[in-house]
Amino acid sequence: MFTQVEIMLYVKDPEKCAKFWTDQVGFALKEEGMGPDQTKSYLLAPNDKADASLRLFDKEAIAKYSPEVDLATPSLLFSCADVKSVRQQLLDKGVTVAEVVEMGDMETCNFADPEGHYFAFKSHKA
Repeated sequence: MFTQVEIMLYVKDPEKCAKFWTDQVGFALKEEGMGPDQTKSYLLAPNDKADASLRLFDKEAIAKYSPEVDLATPSLLFSCADVKSVRQQLLDKGVTVAEVVEMGDMETCNFADPEGHYFAFKSHKA
């Protein structure tokens, strides 16, 4: 039935946010397209083999053309091999990053995009 998942993020500045995800978080730009009102849309993924991807859309354009859509930012949790290493990489690139939190056999941390939306990442402790 379904073959892939795209998570739609509605942002004020899709271009700025796309640069954040590619330049600072390390995602790959898979596609640049058009959204409503000739706004740009970006498809991003952690890597070329990822099963899920992010699609960035202009929030105002979506609100205008699809007022029934919930524009809230979803709570996303990404997986990585080593939370502490990823945290340091994000800090080195100027990203706002919280402290690492241990939860049983897992370590988690969160970070903010340029518009103040927070996302989390996790890894299992060795």
